[in-house]
Amino acid sequence: LDITKPLTPTAVNDEVVVAVEESNMANGSILSDLLKFPLYEVRDRVLEYMEVILAEGSIKDIPDDIKEELAAMILGREQYHKCLIKVLNILALCADIERTKWQKCGSLLGPQQVLEYLICMANDHSIDDVRCAAHMLSGRFISQVYNE
Repeated sequence: LDITKPLTPTAVNDEVVVAVEESNMANGSILSDLLKFPLYEVRDRVLEYMEVILAEGSIKDIPDDIKEELAAMILGREQYHKCLIKVLNILALCADIERTKWQKCGSLLGPQQVLEYLICMANDHSIDDVRCAAHMLSGRFISQVYNE
């Protein structure tokens, strides 16, 4: 990002679009770094890009460094609830997460059920409720990332 320009959401968004388009999802280091960026507009734009790529099916999995960033976001680093919901949606779209499934109260959920659950959570629950759902839904994913 060009730090000589004022950091308005529009300027940041334009810079992020260029950085994201120039990056390669298979080489996650640029995207991983952008997910740590302090402005939520940057994280939101990167997550939106990742959602689109995974939903299109042009890539089936994401690199481990991005998975670790997503896990850190779920575990409490992400404070913006719309970004948190996008993180959960991305994890629901990942091929290896689909094989692992999601866990909620001992039952298995598929990606579509996870997405429906997240939409419900986003519409009528607080950030604390969404974070609690993130912990319930991602228990297996978190242990998978950190136990490998």
